[in-house]
Amino acid sequence: MSYRVDELAAAVELSVDTVRYYQKLGLLSPPRRDGRVALYDESHVDRLDEIRRLSDSGFTLQQIKQLTSGSGDPRLEALATETDERLTLDDMVERTGLDMDLVRLAVDAGLVTPLPGSPPRFGPEAESMLRAAAAIIGSGLPVDELAALALRHADHVEEIVDSAIDIFRRHLPTDDPGEQAEAVMNLVPAVSELVSQHFRRTLLDRASARVIAELGSDSSERVLHCVSSEVAEPVDLIAVGHFVRDDHRFLWLRPGGGEGIITWGHVDSWSPGDGTAADFVTAVRRSLPDTPLPAVFVGGLAFDPERPRTLPWSSFGSGRLIFPASQLVRRDGRLVLMAFGENAEQARIRHDHALTMVEAAEHRGLLDLPDIDLQIEDHTADHYRKVVSRAVDEIEAGSFEKAVIARSIELSASVPLGAWLTRLRSRFPTCAIFARGEGSRTFFGATPEVLVRVQNATIETAALAGTRPRSDDPETDARYGDELRSSAKEQHEHTVVVDQIRSRLAAAGIEKVDVAETTVMKIPGIQHLYTPIDAKLPPGVGILDLVERLHPTPAVGGSPRDTALRWIRDNEELDRGWYAAPVGWTDTEGAGEFRVGLRSALHGPERTILFAGCGIVAGSDPDDELEETRTKFGALLDTIGAFS
Repeated sequence: MSYRVDELAAAVELSVDTVRYYQKLGLLSPPRRDGRVALYDESHVDRLDEIRRLSDSGFTLQQIKQLTSGSGDPRLEALATETDERLTLDDMVERTGLDMDLVRLAVDAGLVTPLPGSPPRFGPEAESMLRAAAAIIGSGLPVDELAALALRHADHVEEIVDSAIDIFRRHLPTDDPGEQAEAVMNLVPAVSELVSQHFRRTLLDRASARVIAELGSDSSERVLHCVSSEVAEPVDLIAVGHFVRDDHRFLWLRPGGGEGIITWGHVDSWSPGDGTAADFVTAVRRSLPDTPLPAVFVGGLAFDPERPRTLPWSSFGSGRLIFPASQLVRRDGRLVLMAFGENAEQARIRHDHALTMVEAAEHRGLLDLPDIDLQIEDHTADHYRKVVSRAVDEIEAGSFEKAVIARSIELSASVPLGAWLTRLRSRFPTCAIFARGEGSRTFFGATPEVLVRVQNATIETAALAGTRPRSDDPETDARYGDELRSSAKEQHEHTVVVDQIRSRLAAAGIEKVDVAETTVMKIPGIQHLYTPIDAKLPPGVGILDLVERLHPTPAVGGSPRDTALRWIRDNEELDRGWYAAPVGWTDTEGAGEFRVGLRSALHGPERTILFAGCGIVAGSDPDDELEETRTKFGALLDTIGAFS
């Protein structure tokens, strides 16, 4: 079979520029020519698949060139053979005899993890891991807690790997590459088995004795190391994210393109119940050296920390603020890479590894995708109408004033997240694009709503409530905007949000608040009433204090807050996870931005859960509110296919 270059690129899900770049590097043999037309064949498809496999396994393009040319270092070849067999979900079902739903459950829980790349593939060891996961699930043990334990264990793996690399570096034969290759093939599996068996034995022998043991050193004595470098632009942070395989992944692109962050890895973190987030930031800041840009902390909170997490959200927990190991930060006209470690060598290794990912991102380009046939599973519409009707009855009886009721739908398709984020960035230039990943799942979106931003001791927040769709017809679009301005229901809903924000700022000691004129914010597919609110940051108050005070606003929770939240918890029957909750960053100088996680979804290997909600007040119509959720789902889905 013959392919033109665009057909070849589509067959292997790469861009045409990437195919040509690989050919320029000598990674891909020249095509045959039929006149002026370049034609490729199946050997080129196989070679590109091999390049992708090795790239996803962490090999640089230069190393891949050595391996595919047949003249590679035998040590590289020994490592490359470790990545041969890859299993699909169907392969796993066939080999284990387990039900597909159970296999997906184990993957979603993080008990069995896919190899890097898309669509998801699994190494040969996944078969035994899956059997163990099935036994755990079948026994009735708490899967979410076990998955969280696995993630905490993974936090320390990189340190162990660094130590293992150092041992190999010091003790492998130094003269003969062939001897080194043989040693790698023999020793890596042996050492891996030894370490894993030691961990099993230690866990069995000591777990009961260590339940209440207090681990760790005094954080005041801790000293972190940083290796940094200035990175030349242009760099697409979404493209860098394609190569990030670590847990605790975070991407933030502020409107306008002048500010962006991508981070991964873990040095330290805070979760609700660990004291205050502000104290955690202060403790880490004391351990840091000088850095070229202020180092960042990233993360967010669950919408309702008191609601138990369901399986899809199990690895996110009730909230987390992370000090990442690797940070690529674009601010003030600079792009700076900073890597942190417990020692200088660990920081250097992380820095050098991050640089290779930046280099790979510059050359590979982003995977784009054709419009997708959207296969939507909507099992919540009827329940949503009933809950909205129930809420209206309660409101009109005087139980509370407003409640924001949310629901979810599922997209059954494997959509490359990088391509989806790229389209969101293009479609919503006035929104912040964010992504927060753990294991095989990533919470992402394009949110217009600022919860709080602090810059140069100035507080910026806003009220965003009241909704109408957009129209391609200018007259119809303008009519929708006029309806927003004139609707007593929408104006009342919006005023509730403005008043509550002012009240909560006052409770934080901020009396002088500047409330701007209310306008209509128009973004693709939807428009809202919008009121910017500014104030000066008083001494002793930080952005994390304000996040705690302001979340949830009446725009995503209700009013009165506590009454509305209890009603939602008892009636909504939805684990929102981090949907409609704070997500963002702060830095060592107290600046930062947290936005409300709207226009958002939880992305997984084969399905994505989308969330949307509406503010319910007296007079709300269940059918109208259901239609409004469909408009909000469309904000994400219309970027990848036709949704109605």
